[in-house]
Amino acid sequence: MSLLPIDEALARLLDKVAPLASEEIPLSQGLGRVLARPIFAQLDHPRADNSAMDGFALRAEDGLQPRRLLGQSAAGHPGDLLVGPGDAVRIFTGGVLPQGADSVLIQEDAQWDEEFCRPQVEPRVGAHIRRQAEDFGVGDLLFDSGQQIRAMDFAVLASQGITHLTVHQRPSFAVVATGDELVAPGQQLAPGQIYESNSLMVAGQAQEAGGRQQESLIVPDDPEQTRAVLRRLKACCDLVIFCGGASVGDHDHVVSCLQAEAEEGLEFYRVKMKPGKPVAAARLGRCIVLCLPGNPASSAVAFEQFVRPCLRRFQGDGRPHRRLEKQWLSGTISGPQKRCRFLRAKRQGNGRVAPFLKQGSGMLSSLAGVDGLIMIPAGTPSLSDGDAVAFQALDGPGDARPPEAQWRALFP
Repeated sequence: MSLLPIDEALARLLDKVAPLASEEIPLSQGLGRVLARPIFAQLDHPRADNSAMDGFALRAEDGLQPRRLLGQSAAGHPGDLLVGPGDAVRIFTGGVLPQGADSVLIQEDAQWDEEFCRPQVEPRVGAHIRRQAEDFGVGDLLFDSGQQIRAMDFAVLASQGITHLTVHQRPSFAVVATGDELVAPGQQLAPGQIYESNSLMVAGQAQEAGGRQQESLIVPDDPEQTRAVLRRLKACCDLVIFCGGASVGDHDHVVSCLQAEAEEGLEFYRVKMKPGKPVAAARLGRCIVLCLPGNPASSAVAFEQFVRPCLRRFQGDGRPHRRLEKQWLSGTISGPQKRCRFLRAKRQGNGRVAPFLKQGSGMLSSLAGVDGLIMIPAGTPSLSDGDAVAFQALDGPGDARPPEAQWRALFP
């Protein structure tokens, strides 16, 4: 079976993933959730003409002549005042502009006492006034469906009096680590055994992507047990993630078991990337099953390229892929190679990124403190210090385009 390009494998996978049903949640629980319907402004912002500064509301055409003070307007206390010729109103930031006024003279440009304001600078029409609806007006689109709610979005939402959001449900997932050699941390290691570490990492990545964990377990290299776990989990999870057993060794049974259980067969198996070549995907009823390589770095990289977009698509996210950004290389990278590479890297500042020296798929040290992945397409010649590269930040924004399409846009 030939290796499938990354974007083609992603297209096959995401074609089988539909956004989950919507639910209504309190606004305070909306951080990180994805909207299932657009939100339009119910109120103008600002709701009325108001002052951007502390000062005096007056008529600009009266020039430098002294003004008789009628009262004051403060935020939340607009008063009921009419500014006529020779009048002014003491106004504070956020105070509603009184009728008849067309300018705010900042207090630094005036002298005043309890009865009069004396401008020291010629007033200008419209100065220091925030106009009603100049930010947005009733009916304006504030947030589109498929948009993820961030912390700063709460200010806009709360300003509209919104108390609940309609969002897509979070997908449920289970992580299954496979291997006779695996032992849960805290147990005694026998000769030939290792502590299982992938499931905690992958579950953490899945939760960061918005998933809701149902279960995590270790299964030995046994086809019957593997198929039994598949049948059980497909009934209760939107997504099942296997770590290990996806290669072609005598003890790797997950892919063959998955192929036997999937009515439509595998969506794909083996992708043209490094690390992470032995990735497989299938749909079992409503459940998506993804098999990742057992090596930790391979599992982490494959998760970012395939599992994360799947979880985001379940939530209706219109930008399910990690975004690639142009950065500049610190160090060198050999080439060319036959597969697209994702190199673990750290930010160096000033737009520069440096790949870890140890890039082997079984190397754990390069996962500690990793900031992102440098994407090197197949056939790329050797790169030198200072060359432009595509960097996939692990804390960056999403993108609607899959990685290879993004790379072509960065390097046309």
